[in-house]
Formats: sequence, structure tokens, C-alpha cells
Amino acid sequence: MTNERWVLCGDTSEQMFSMMQGSSEKTFATRLTGMSTKDGAHYAVISHQIFNCQHRFLLPLYDERVQAFIRDATTGRIAYMVGNDGASEAIVFDNLITARSFVPVAAMCKPMDEDAQEDAMLEMSFIIDELSHPGKIPTLLVQHPVKYVSVSAIMPQVLTRVLHDVLFGMRQ
Repeated sequence: MTNERWVLCGDTSEQMFSMMQGSSEKTFATRLTGMSTKDGAHYAVISHQIFNCQHRFLLPLYDERVQAFIRDATTGRIAYMVGNDGASEAIVFDNLITARSFVPVAAMCKPMDEDAQEDAMLEMSFIIDELSHPGKIPTLLVQHPVKYVSVSAIMPQVLTRVLHDVLFGMRQ
């Protein structure tokens, strides 16, 4: 959280970054999507598009930090920051999604026990792969079909616990 607002941080392709940086207005077509896996894990995807490039933030709605972000998004300001394909440059831009639009996604924020969170975390690589396909989220600009996609996943806190256990021999 920065200056009383959340900032989601991710990384995009050089091509998309260059177009975003060159845009006179730092507002980009935006979409909020809720989705669920067959095993019952819920996710939000926040997509931004410029021309035929789309960036997608993947947020696991079973994670406590993400739940706090979604709760605050229903009442407060959020922003986004995307970097230039691992370089030190970044662009910060405001959120265009209305606070009211986050309410249905907030309803998808359900607590999960640690074992269920671990199972959900293990399937995230498949979800990221699926989100990498241009057709997974429809174009936000009718005149520009999506051709290039970058995905930034917010990793759940359970990953820290799993890695700690693996690194320090507490898991088998």
C-alpha cells in the first residue's frame, strides 16, 4: 500500500511498455474478470490493453492479502505499476474499474484451509499458462484483437510457508 492506496505491480513486454509510455493519456482499457477452477479456487484477473497488447494481473482470491486488496478496492483507490520486461523503468497509472465493480469479485473471496490453498497454489502454473493465450480474455478494444499477452501473478502467502518448509526440511 502506498499513500493510502494499493498499487498492484507487474511486468509487461517491451512492446507493450513502449506503447504505454508513448501514450499521451495514461488510461488504458481495463477489465475485471472473476473465475473459478473445477476444484473451487477463485481468482480475479485485471486486464489492461493498448492496441493489440494485453497485460493480465492474476490474483488468487483465497489469499488474505488479496482479499484485503479486493475489500479496499470496493471502497478506495487503487493503482497499477508495470515494468519494462525486467528493466528498471516503470509506469504507474490509475484504476478505471469502479469500486462497485469489485463487489461481485469480493463475494468470491472465500477462506480456504492451508491444505486447500497449497493445492490451489500448485495449479497456478496451469492457470498462468491458460491466461497467456490471447483468446482467454476477450479484446477490450474492438478494433484491436489481442495478439500479445503478458501475465503477472500475485503469488499467495502460502507459497512462503511451503518454500520455508521445503528449504528447512520440514516437508517430505
